[in-house]
Amino acid sequence: TKKLKKLWTRYEQAKAEVKDLQSEFQGEKEDLLDTIRDQDRQIKLLSLIVSNFVPPEERSKVEKRAKWEDDLNEWIVQNPSTVGASTKRPVSAVTGAKRPS
Repeated sequence: TKKLKKLWTRYEQAKAEVKDLQSEFQGEKEDLLDTIRDQDRQIKLLSLIVSNFVPPEERSKVEKRAKWEDDLNEWIVQNPSTVGASTKRPVSAVTGAKRPS
């Protein structure tokens, strides 16, 4: 019976530990769900703003320039002047003419 009491005590301790882990897991789960709900609200707000204030052609231009960076875990939008364009300034059509000031 001494061995049975020892085993029973270990069983009760294991049961208590399982209960603690379950409550901890439940708390973490609720925190994650709250975060998801907050992010969903933010996405809906930003989507509403974009759909009401950004013209569709401008939105598509930005989408074409956007690139996902796995290392940074975020979207990067390239500057329009660096996307397929030369950074060299145009020269005057008249040879030797200075640019207007």
